[in-house]
Amino acid sequence: MESLSDRILRFRPDTLLEVRKELNLDKPGRMNEAIDILEDWVQKQPHFAKKDFPREYLERFIVISKGLVERAKEKLDKLCTFKTLMPEFFSPIDVKKELEPIHQIM
Repeated sequence: MESLSDRILRFRPDTLLEVRKELNLDKPGRMNEAIDILEDWVQKQPHFAKKDFPREYLERFIVISKGLVERAKEKLDKLCTFKTLMPEFFSPIDVKKELEPIHQIM
């Protein structure tokens, strides 16, 4: 992931580099190496229903885990476990439909 694209937030062009520098993943290939480790680990998890996570998604897990691959593994494992145990919390919802009764009251 060499750029950040988001429909809601705007990022400065150097944001990605600064985040990687803060996490000591700014040297060439360090982030790709961390993502490769995480990808290999995901493929070895028999209890994961989904195993084809985009590299950008895995990089974000590493970033929110402060650059620690083991912590990213724990977070991803918990997320996949919760999705399996409680799928109703992860199913898509129609927000307009859900909030319509409240909108009518106001």
